Amino acid sequence: LSRSSLLEQSSNLLKVTMRNLSRPMQTKLVMLFVSTVTFVAGIRSNPVVSRLGAIQITVGGAASAFAASPDTTLVDFEYPGTAYERMVAVRKRVSQLSKKELNGNWETVRRNLLWSGGLKDLRSAQPGQGYTGHSFNDFNHVDLTCMVDTVSENENDGSVKGIVVGNRLSDGIRIASLSELGPGGSWSTCAIGCNQSPPRDVAHLQFQSRIAFKLVWVPNRGYDTFVLVDDDGNELARGKPTGELPDLDQRKMN
Repeated sequence: LSRSSLLEQSSNLLKVTMRNLSRPMQTKLVMLFVSTVTFVAGIRSNPVVSRLGAIQITVGGAASAFAASPDTTLVDFEYPGTAYERMVAVRKRVSQLSKKELNGNWETVRRNLLWSGGLKDLRSAQPGQGYTGHSFNDFNHVDLTCMVDTVSENENDGSVKGIVVGNRLSDGIRIASLSELGPGGSWSTCAIGCNQSPPRDVAHLQFQSRIAFKLVWVPNRGYDTFVLVDDDGNELARGKPTGELPDLDQRKMN
């Protein structure tokens, strides 16, 4: 069979199989399907499929792209842990932030970034129980990651260097994530390892997920301006906040 024929026949079989499965089992099956087809058919080297970036599996009827239907799952071939619809919704929120929302007092700007990323501002919660006071406030916790529920339990097996082995984040993700952006959860994951190719950070290794956006402090004279970029490095937004910014050393390290 050609690659395209194998993909089409496998997709049809998957649709039939998924009709009688629960949502969590559907997600697990889709991820297994993507991994299998990637290995057998060499799907990453297929230029047509690579340009698509994601496969839409529809069960029991048609659905438009990015529809938040319980019968639709969008799967990223390369990073199947990505909550694709949620990631798109996050980037849409970011694109709609006004200059005032990006250039005001830092704490207000930070709350806007959390909201855009689908996270609550929980500064009084315990670390590991939804605390987000660290998010975007140091050099490292600057990757807004949207992951499917089935990978939120994943732990660092040692593959992400510089991060504690284990790094269990599932409870915090569940508590702090805003549900209105779609299936899955959000977290401000560690960027350590993102400078490698392919990235070897928490998002891409522990959660097998792309980032919705990354905050980068611009190395100008005062390190007082940030840009938000997507997983490919494309700029989504920028701001120059006022007030008490994260420590200068942290901004330089970032």
